[in-house]
Amino acid sequence: MARFLNKTLLQLEKGLEHVTRRVEQRLFAHDHLTIHPYRSYGNDKIMHLRGRVLEDEGILEARATDSIYTNLRNMIRRIESDEIANVGLRFTYGDYSTQTLTDEEGYYDMMFEVPTPELNTNAAGVKIEVTAVPEGYEHRLGHVANQEVVLPTDKTDFGVISDIDDTIMRTGATRIYRMAYNTFLKNDQTRSPLEGAAEFYQQLKGGQDGTRDNMFFYVSSSPWNIYDFLVQFMRNHDFPVGPLLLKDYGFSETQTGFTDHLGHKYREISRILQTYPDMEFILVGDSGQKDPFIYQKIVEDFPGRIMAVLIHSAHRKRHSNKVKAAIEAIHERVPTLLLDDVAPARDLAEGLGWVPPSVEALVA
Repeated sequence: MARFLNKTLLQLEKGLEHVTRRVEQRLFAHDHLTIHPYRSYGNDKIMHLRGRVLEDEGILEARATDSIYTNLRNMIRRIESDEIANVGLRFTYGDYSTQTLTDEEGYYDMMFEVPTPELNTNAAGVKIEVTAVPEGYEHRLGHVANQEVVLPTDKTDFGVISDIDDTIMRTGATRIYRMAYNTFLKNDQTRSPLEGAAEFYQQLKGGQDGTRDNMFFYVSSSPWNIYDFLVQFMRNHDFPVGPLLLKDYGFSETQTGFTDHLGHKYREISRILQTYPDMEFILVGDSGQKDPFIYQKIVEDFPGRIMAVLIHSAHRKRHSNKVKAAIEAIHERVPTLLLDDVAPARDLAEGLGWVPPSVEALVA
């Protein structure tokens, strides 16, 4: 029954998208084509490029004084995005260029081979020019965007892979009504970070002497539709810059829009570890959205690659035996903490030499 329902929803979604595109092409919709290149990552040989081509929904810049209605309208516009399939995209880096097409949901996800690796030496990142050449939208040719790709440098000692909801941003994901209120009726100016999280992350980025350049990756099951919202939230609260690796909530032949949470996160984290085979990582998540189980499998499948696992307690009630067992299993392999606040994580990082000593330690 579930498989039949999924196929029915998939066909319905495809049919609606086809009709919408045909009407827009005939009427020359007033919206403008926009390329949304997501901040990506790579090494001296390859770069993973992701992004999406959409119709401009006219989302307004958020203000702290925005009404609930304005926040709701902007979030609905994000979710009700008009993607454009089969758009030709040209990627240019120096004298080298390559092309691809967007998929049925308007996404592109490609591996860009670096033609001259020496250009990336000691560079914190590069920018690749992305140009759209969409068939059927000739009146909008020439749209250009810059794809930012972060790279390790000679000052990179380790990486941090972090969840977002209830890990760095208060969401209430374990309570549906609270999560819905925060998601739809607040904005990037009024959402709250976990106290002390940004400061701790900046300390991890700077390393023991504060001059290092450690890498950050944010892996979440939040939809790509709210990418701009999350980027601005992190900018507002001074979290370290890094790629956001989110999830497509469209329907496919193999899954519905609301499944595969574990598989999505595991695949993204594995891809990061495979891109940087000589780098160690700290994993940070929460206890409310299966992170302990995902991180347990990562620790088992990538021995020697994980420095520590930090789990923020997202439950006021007692954790299930399964969650406790997963955390205990991780702790047998690597240092692991179940946290109510940032302080114990800061103490662990200081004791292991990942961040500068505190003022109290210097005085002592």
